Amino acid sequence: MKGLVGRDRLTLAALASVAVPMATLTLPITTFIPEHYARVVGLDLAVIGATFMFVRLFDIAIDQVLGLMMDRTATRWGRFKPWLAGGTPLVMIGAGMLFFPKPGYSATYLAVALIITYIGYSLVILSQLGLAAGLSNEYEGRSRVFSWWQAGTTAGLVLAMTTASFAGGKGIDASFAVHSMGIIVIVLTPIGTALALRFIPDGTTRSTNQKIGGQLYLQLICRSATARLLGLELLLGLAVGIASASAILFCLAVKHLSVSQYSFTVLWYFIVAIVSAPLCAALARRMQKHRALMAAAVGYAMFPVIQANSPPGTITMMLVASTLGGFAFTAASMLPRAMVADISDEVLLETGIDSTGILYALLTGVYKVGQAVAIGVVFTSLDLIGYDVSAGRENAQSALVGLTIVYGVVPAALASISMALMIGYPLTAARHAHIREALRR
Repeated sequence: MKGLVGRDRLTLAALASVAVPMATLTLPITTFIPEHYARVVGLDLAVIGATFMFVRLFDIAIDQVLGLMMDRTATRWGRFKPWLAGGTPLVMIGAGMLFFPKPGYSATYLAVALIITYIGYSLVILSQLGLAAGLSNEYEGRSRVFSWWQAGTTAGLVLAMTTASFAGGKGIDASFAVHSMGIIVIVLTPIGTALALRFIPDGTTRSTNQKIGGQLYLQLICRSATARLLGLELLLGLAVGIASASAILFCLAVKHLSVSQYSFTVLWYFIVAIVSAPLCAALARRMQKHRALMAAAVGYAMFPVIQANSPPGTITMMLVASTLGGFAFTAASMLPRAMVADISDEVLLETGIDSTGILYALLTGVYKVGQAVAIGVVFTSLDLIGYDVSAGRENAQSALVGLTIVYGVVPAALASISMALMIGYPLTAARHAHIREALRR
């Protein structure tokens, strides 16, 4: 694979090792941490929600600033490695604060802990993606690179879920699970960073003194390939966020599953996601990345629809849908990131400016917007249809039908629209080969 310097599997494993703790960090922040601060610290739920929303908006804005700064960086250690090294202690400090609060701490403490954690996470993940983009110059090779990144990401999610399930299954206090996930992040982050710094090459020093102003920023967004990919990422972020926020309510109230049955379907979803990473890379090589992404969008549209039509009280069809959803999750996560690297090549050829950092910041930013909006969409919709969370399956039939529409129909519609954005995608394998040849010349 062109761009890798020997022992490529070791290099790719080092890349994946950074993804594991970052994924382990993201799951509890959206699921366990809010409840933990309400139960242990004693903060009001409305205060917790407002704090998370404020910090998330700050996080989305800071991504763009960090991406711009990375694109203007040039050191003897490369462009991205210094940022990766700098973000690691911030993640560790933030996780130490966030996962180990004491009763009586204020919302200000939560906000500071979240800000430090999010800045550290953005530094690590954006620099990691930048390093990944530079590992291969070839259209097909990038699919392989990001399949390893995706495998590490999914492994981190499984690790977090397994930790929580173990604590719940053993009847251990919920705080133990939160503390355990925090320790995992604090321990694995510096290990992953050390491996990346040692084994991943970073020769991206060509961005010295780049002048990237608002006009170029707007041009990047308005490019056909970029606009389509950002639109898809926004819509899929909404679809995944809406399905995730309503999944447990739907499965317990509408499909009459137990908590253990629901947990098993989610665990199976992520196991499939890990196993399918090489398959997604092979599919992208055979039918090109944008067409493989279209197939993934169709799969994700079918996933909640199949679950919505599965018989109550049984998980057989739920597992079939989770198999399809796990594959779609992997493809929809890894392929856009591989495609951003291709867009960066095209921009470099046409403008002489390497905008890898900005492009990855845009991609992660719009996904975060989608997920942030999704929570508001779900709970506002449930309030409008009169769904009572505490009543569960005892809700009125109209409320249960409304919940089914929120979980099954809305994400399917969003995923279908995202698929349509890839029709006529301009940056094909042939176009990218022409770009790479021109850059070589």
